[in-house]
Amino acid sequence: RGSAAGRLGLAVASGLLVASAFPPLDLGWVAFIGWVPLFLSLSGAGPREAARLGFAGGLAFYLATIWWVINTMTTYGGMPLGLSLVALLLLAAVLAGYTAAFAWLVATGEGRLPLPVWLRPTLAAILWTALELARTYLFSGFPWALLGYTQHREPTVRLLASAVGVYGVSALVMLVNGTTAALLRRLVWRGSGEGSARDGWVAVGIAALVVLATVGYGRGIWQDPTGGPAVRVGLLQGN
Repeated sequence: RGSAAGRLGLAVASGLLVASAFPPLDLGWVAFIGWVPLFLSLSGAGPREAARLGFAGGLAFYLATIWWVINTMTTYGGMPLGLSLVALLLLAAVLAGYTAAFAWLVATGEGRLPLPVWLRPTLAAILWTALELARTYLFSGFPWALLGYTQHREPTVRLLASAVGVYGVSALVMLVNGTTAALLRRLVWRGSGEGSARDGWVAVGIAALVVLATVGYGRGIWQDPTGGPAVRVGLLQGN
């Protein structure tokens, strides 16, 4: 399903798209479709190739997202610029390992486990969220650039965090990505492994119910607390 170069291009483009959902561009809506090219690149890929594609997409994403650590290392750490660039590349490579693990698990599940096609987007969202949790705490943790943070300016979706935290928002965003990719795969590749029309409708129904529940919670149960008179706040960061 496409050349190796084409798959790699999709994976890298995916990482750059999702990076645009973070500052400075801050295009939060892109996060809902940004990982779709990566999903498409994984179609028909074996676990090893999927891991490589996930690593490439993750490396592009982290290099474009956490570039600011260079300034942190040079300005506050006194590190030479060249060494800080090497440190950034190493850090991005370590973090890209989580994206590689995600792609490997997705490909393994699709290729070796008898999973219903309609359930795959939900499981992908669960896997992504679990890996974000792991990234937050393992090896001292790196909780920056979580997918849910892209919705910090969205007045409805961000309120979901009050119930399930930023990880719940990440799960919602990835669920929409996975569902969109599954629909595109079925439209483009109408072959075995892509499921029936019923599978597609069930997957869309699950995503729609989650989105509607999020909107209902944000507008009917919990109201956005922004607005009103300004409050002066002082922060003092230790060390």
